[in-house]
Amino acid sequence: MIFEKFLRQIKDHQLLCKGDKVLLALSGGADSTALLHLFLEIKSQYHLKLAVAHLNHQFRGNESRADAAFVESIANYYALPFITDDLSPPIKSRFGNLENWARQKRYQFLQKVADSILAQKIALGHTQNDQAETVLLRLLRGSGTLGLAGMPVSRGNRFVRPLLSMKREEIRMYLNSHELSWREDSSNENLQFTRNRVRLKLIPSLEKFFNPKVVEVLARTAENLRGDSETLECLIGKFWRQYVH
Repeated sequence: MIFEKFLRQIKDHQLLCKGDKVLLALSGGADSTALLHLFLEIKSQYHLKLAVAHLNHQFRGNESRADAAFVESIANYYALPFITDDLSPPIKSRFGNLENWARQKRYQFLQKVADSILAQKIALGHTQNDQAETVLLRLLRGSGTLGLAGMPVSRGNRFVRPLLSMKREEIRMYLNSHELSWREDSSNENLQFTRNRVRLKLIPSLEKFFNPKVVEVLARTAENLRGDSETLECLIGKFWRQYVH
C-alpha cells in the first residue's frame, strides 16, 4: 500500500525523470528512513543515482552524534555517497525561533550539497501529518490562502516530497513489516517547541472531540487551496500578458 502511494505520488506529480541523481535528506528518523528504502525500491526502475545527506544540528549532544552515525552506517551499507556537516547551534536570543533557524540552515546545506554533486532532485521525508501541523501552525499565525496551502509536493522543481500523502502510522507499519530500524528524536517530546505542542496536544484533541480524520481533512484542504492559488496565479499571468504587455 505504501509503495503504491509512493509510486503514484511520483507519477501524478512528475517528481522524477529517469536517470535523475537524487539527494536524500536523512535525519535517521522513521520518515526519512522509509524515504531511503522506498527510493531503493525504485532505483533500478528509474535508473536513479542516489546520495545521502545529513546535517547534525548538535542540539542533543551524544544523541545527535548517534543519529549521524546511524545515517552514515545505512549509507555505507547500501554503498551510497554520504555527505554530512556539523552545525553550531546559535545563541537563542540572537537568532529568535530556533526551529525556523534550523530549518533554513538545513535547506541551505541540502542545496549546497546538491549543487556540489550535480543532483537534480532533493527528496524530503515530510508526511501528511507534517502537512496538517503546518496548516494549523499557519492558521494560528493568521496566514493567507497561500500559507494555508501548506507544503507543496515539489518546490522549484528540485525539492520533492513523495511521502506527503502518507500518515506517520503507515510509515511505521511499512518499516516494521520490513523489520527496519530507525532513530527516535527525544526533542520531539519537548513541549517548548510550538510544532510539538500542535502535534502532541492540539491535533489529538481535535481528533478526539471534533473529527478523528482531522489530519486527512487538513491535508486535503491544503491541497485544494494550493490548486486554487495556482489557478489564480495562472489567470493573473494570462491577464498580464494579454492586457499589460
